[in-house]
Formats: sequence, structure tokens, C-alpha cells
Amino acid sequence: MKSIIALSLLLCFASAILSVNVILGNTARSNAPLSFDVDSSKFILHAEFIAGNVFQDIALIRIPAVTYKNAIQFVRLPPRASSYPTYEGEIVVMAGWGHLTVASFKIISNEACTAAYGDSFIYSGKICTATITSVFTCAGDSGGALELTSSKIQVGIASFSTAE
Repeated sequence: MKSIIALSLLLCFASAILSVNVILGNTARSNAPLSFDVDSSKFILHAEFIAGNVFQDIALIRIPAVTYKNAIQFVRLPPRASSYPTYEGEIVVMAGWGHLTVASFKIISNEACTAAYGDSFIYSGKICTATITSVFTCAGDSGGALELTSSKIQVGIASFSTAE
């Protein structure tokens, strides 16, 4: 059996973390139908990541193979390309472990983000979202998936949030 890869946010691995617990098949930390303790030798960090900033803050985690079922599915990613759309105007669902469980957001332009937050965190590789309800993300939601509702393709991972 081949192992599979889980996507995560690299900020969680920036400090000397020796292992993580990967939970599959549940939106709550308790009563998870499947979980793995994974040591740091299975972390694949982005080659251009620099600790302490939010650029290239993505990691992969190699986990043992699993049997897919209703609550555990593979993630669909966009096809490999030399450039990607901005997805501006698309509705996405974001899942998280902090304040948020699951909520919908609208992808907005990076120009709108830069106008609101400055250019310290926003660059062409980032996707910005805006709440379409009163639900928003918080720091504990970092690493949560960002999936297009139209195609069920994961286009991002929650990196940082602001209450503004």
C-alpha cells in the first residue's frame, strides 16, 4: 500500500515540532474514526519557506494509506499549470479547528486585500476571502482547507486571518 499526503499549513511546523496527530473523518478532535501520530521525518516543508513569515507557508505530511469512505475522501487539486486563475468571485467552503467548523466565503481580489491590509502579507500566490455571513476564521483555523463549492477542488489553505 502506498502512503498518502495530507496538506497542512507550514506555520504549524515552524517551531521544532517532533510529531503531529492527524485526524481523519471528523470535524471534531474527539471521537475521530481514524487518527495517526506522525513524526517529523514525514513532514515535507516548502523549499522556499522562511520561519516567521507567511510566504510559502505550506507543508505536506506523509501518512499511511487509508480506506476511503463517506467521511474520508481524497482531495481534488487543480491540474498542474504554469499559471492559475485568481478564482475571484468564486464561493469557497473553509474548514478549521479553531472558532470555525465549516463556513462559506467569497474569494476577493488581491487588490481589495492589499487596499484593506497593505502589501505585507498579500502577493500573487495568496488567495483572499471575505465572509459572506457573520462567521469568520481565527488563528486556530490556520491550515484549514479552502474548497471551491462549484467543483469541490481545493484551491487553498487558511494561512492567516483578521477580524477587520
